[in-house]
Amino acid sequence: MCIFLAAAWLGVLGLTGIRIVNARSGGILLAATEESDRPGAEQIRSVREQEAKEEEPIDFTAWNETEETVTALDNCRREETTVIRLCGSSEYLIPYGATLQDWDSEGCLIGEETAEALFGSRKAEGLTVSCGGREYVVRGVIASPAKLLMIVDDTGEFACDYIALGYRGGNRRGVAEAFLLRHGLSMRLAEQTGFRRTLAVTELLPGKWSDFDGWNRNFIAWREGKIAQKSIAPSVFVTEAQGKRNAAAGELAAGVLLFAAGIFETNRTRRDL
Repeated sequence: MCIFLAAAWLGVLGLTGIRIVNARSGGILLAATEESDRPGAEQIRSVREQEAKEEEPIDFTAWNETEETVTALDNCRREETTVIRLCGSSEYLIPYGATLQDWDSEGCLIGEETAEALFGSRKAEGLTVSCGGREYVVRGVIASPAKLLMIVDDTGEFACDYIALGYRGGNRRGVAEAFLLRHGLSMRLAEQTGFRRTLAVTELLPGKWSDFDGWNRNFIAWREGKIAQKSIAPSVFVTEAQGKRNAAAGELAAGVLLFAAGIFETNRTRRDL
């Protein structure tokens, strides 16, 4: 039972992420590791103009993330939430549902939990919120992340932490390095788009739930690389706050899983003796 619960927690909480995880196409995520490496609004515009001249231009979205207070204008309710400021379209972050276009600086997307807190309902399209002294009309409500306000930044004060590249195949590292070199950017490729390669519960399932030796054999086979690890939820991305919570829970579950597997292995060895 312990090993089942631990594996289930890993399956549910295995997303750790690097702040925001681009999940559109298993694509290419570039991250700034130093404050001085963060491209500003003018540099992002220059990169976009230069990239458009390429024979095969790569579309991209740059963004940053903060925690801020958002207010609903009709009832003055307030909610602390993750605010994503985009330079580009939301399609490379959220590949489903409503899309916030790169020219729509008066619109926003909000998460379901934020919508519930502000308006008492997930049906918030067309309603207005304010953040940072500006008002935004809700264009759509998204399921994940549930605590979110996503807006397009047109202030000229934008500095990005991440760039998600539209990816059409080929060598990911080669594409990323060519893009960085072409535009003189000091960022790095975030491996596996920020997803931790996490064991799904289905990868450990034996033929019967009561077959504890089967659990142990499958775990040992996975640990030795004989059972492939899979990414969890390829259409979801996580915020930094979510990532920290999920990472802690995932590490705890992994510890329980290892401990339980060790007990089963010890018991099996004793029976063999």
